[in-house]
Amino acid sequence: MKALQELRQPASEVGTSATQQRSLLHRIAVSQTFQRSTRLRDLLVDIGEHSLAGQTDELSEHSIGVRVFGRPENYNPSEDNIVRSSVRQLRVKLKDYFDSEGHSEPLIVDIPKGSYLAVFHQRPVVESPPPTTIIETTPNRPDRRASRLTVFLVVACAALLAACIGLAEYAFSLPAPSREARNLMAALFNQSSGPVRFVLTDSVLVLLNAMGSTTTVDNYADQKFFPDLDGRAPEVTRKLFSTLKTRQITSLADVQILFKLMQTTPGLARRIELKHAKHMSAREFKEGNFIITGSPLSNPWSALFDSSSNFQIDPAKSGIKNAAPIGSEPAEFLPVAQERIDVARIALLKNLSGNGLVLLIAGRNMEGTEGAGEFLLRDDSLPLVRKTLGLRASDPIPSFELVLQVRMLEGTARSSKIIAWRRH
Repeated sequence: MKALQELRQPASEVGTSATQQRSLLHRIAVSQTFQRSTRLRDLLVDIGEHSLAGQTDELSEHSIGVRVFGRPENYNPSEDNIVRSSVRQLRVKLKDYFDSEGHSEPLIVDIPKGSYLAVFHQRPVVESPPPTTIIETTPNRPDRRASRLTVFLVVACAALLAACIGLAEYAFSLPAPSREARNLMAALFNQSSGPVRFVLTDSVLVLLNAMGSTTTVDNYADQKFFPDLDGRAPEVTRKLFSTLKTRQITSLADVQILFKLMQTTPGLARRIELKHAKHMSAREFKEGNFIITGSPLSNPWSALFDSSSNFQIDPAKSGIKNAAPIGSEPAEFLPVAQERIDVARIALLKNLSGNGLVLLIAGRNMEGTEGAGEFLLRDDSLPLVRKTLGLRASDPIPSFELVLQVRMLEGTARSSKIIAWRRH
């Protein structure tokens, strides 16, 4: 409440002018700390400007979600915590700034927990410690044997310390044993910086498609993919549809991929931000890095990148379409049901602005997607793909596409192998 009262006072009454406060916001926004955090930078500027203008009504979680993160007006913050999680990250970033680049800033801005208000205050003055009083005494005459022993112990301790430091430096200079070195998924995103948004499939779409509904990226983006029910529809059906509209349901394949990723690739796992497909917008794919799981039947956002793909999963087809076959390649890669063989696609492409990576992981069904994800996280996947694409160990990995043949056992992916590829 005190922060809110200060915010509504003239700037002179809180000790700094609005000009100084805006200048601070600008310095933070263009700092190295926020250089690669465009979303957090936008969030800071939005909260800061609305706070300075006293527009506290515009600083609700819902308003920020719509304004900064492009959420639709009818989105439910209790189902989508993008604002809360981002503000938590912003608080950490602000602390990093004032501990490093902004250590000499006389003014500090923070966002107290429990609110979305930007509060400006003077940096506390750190008082210098009182001078140490030195009391001179007349030393007793030292014992020569004790002096020699002391010198010996000091020299021995110094030598031991130097040896320990040398061993530590040698130990830290050795490459740490890691499974990530041979892991293709980690290698791909080691070529980029910043968070990686993992866009989970929307399993509600699978149910709607089974009921005869058709979902496209356009009607999904407009939130118009649910069929219209007239008054003749049973009440239980209307209740079911009403419930499904608000639920974030995903597939077991996504859970399996995430679990494996956390086990084998902890470095990448720490960069992951989970996003359900239902709460994404096309505009968000212009910035940053993404992992998109599922085919257009369960994750329509993958269709945004069809124009850049040679191997395409068409919901109307039974396999994976080959837009431009080479040599003896088929025009469509088909599953073999009697042999329990499915097909899946992996594609590494650029985001819609060309400044970030998009990794597409999809099978014709959940098991195929699971198999593709497991292939990416296998210990030998990186050297295998380098060899397939004709890359040296030092070469960066370019955009590429793979078609996998996935063998299944009792509904679970058992093994995968590459049967077609393209290097962009």
